[in-house]
Amino acid sequence: MSGPGPGAPAGLRERLVGSIPDEPVALRAELLALVREQPAAARAAIATALYRELAERWVGSDGDGALDRGALEGALASASRETWLWVIGDRPWADTACTLAGRSARRARGRRAGGHGTATA
Repeated sequence: MSGPGPGAPAGLRERLVGSIPDEPVALRAELLALVREQPAAARAAIATALYRELAERWVGSDGDGALDRGALEGALASASRETWLWVIGDRPWADTACTLAGRSARRARGRRAGGHGTATA
């Protein structure tokens, strides 16, 4: 795991990294089965499933977490290749989750600064 990328607020990224859940092995197995049966449908399902998995810790049930929903949604949209590779077993969960933490932190910073949270990867 590397340090924060350019523009990423280190404190937020570190808080997110510190609260990454254990790898959701059962979820990954379900998504892998979907990838094999319906690859096109699996892309959206991966983002939705990982949003539910991470939002519980990062956004919170009442939006009381470290992030707003849009920051996490944007990070998942920009990391679709990385999350796909995690599902098919070509990328470790730790790397995937850290990527999502960094991208989410950058988007959260962009939103707080008056931007639209559209920072690139």
